[in-house]
Amino acid sequence: MHFEFVGHKRIKMFQVDGQIDSDNNIPKTRIKYESMMVDMMRSKGYVPHLDLEPAFSLKYNEEKKYEFLLSMYGVYVGRSRARCHHGVVANRLIPVSSTQKDK
Repeated sequence: MHFEFVGHKRIKMFQVDGQIDSDNNIPKTRIKYESMMVDMMRSKGYVPHLDLEPAFSLKYNEEKKYEFLLSMYGVYVGRSRARCHHGVVANRLIPVSSTQKDK
């Protein structure tokens, strides 16, 4: 029997930065960029490491805008497996439910 210890694979950090015009846009922007980052990770064969929370930092600048930095962590599982799994928790791949696949 062959076991794959996904949790022992190298963890890769993915980052994106940008600016937000207003306080009101902070929550929407964070959700939008986290979703985009997960899509980008999957396209490269990575799934999120769900034990490691995304890091989202803000800094108010002279232009009266917020600069943000978003970091997320992923584990390489291959493109085909990345589409079928929600992410990694501890040492296990968490499969996407059939209702999530249809969306």
